[in-house]
Amino acid sequence: MGMRRIRIELELPEELFADPGFEGRVVRVAREVAVMDLLRDALISQDKAAEMLGVDRGQLVDIMNARGVPHIGETVEDLGREPKQLSVWKLGAPPNLTRKDYYDPKQ
Repeated sequence: MGMRRIRIELELPEELFADPGFEGRVVRVAREVAVMDLLRDALISQDKAAEMLGVDRGQLVDIMNARGVPHIGETVEDLGREPKQLSVWKLGAPPNLTRKDYYDPKQ
């Protein structure tokens, strides 16, 4: 399935643009919010969300956590690619351990 680009325009107070990184942050946050909403509604998979955001699965989980998106809705396909992670969960990984600490995409 292909991708289609859309443009969204926002009017924001001029003084916010005094910070040189502001515009880039707004674009990143808007993209994350849109993708997280699609993911929360199960319209896309976690793999597709990671692809759309240009991040790996560990980074995606960090974004999901930051945006309050649960990752209990993973598909069998998603889980099948993460045997190392499943082993850690089975052994009872510490709650402060993030996926990037133990996820090995080569497995």
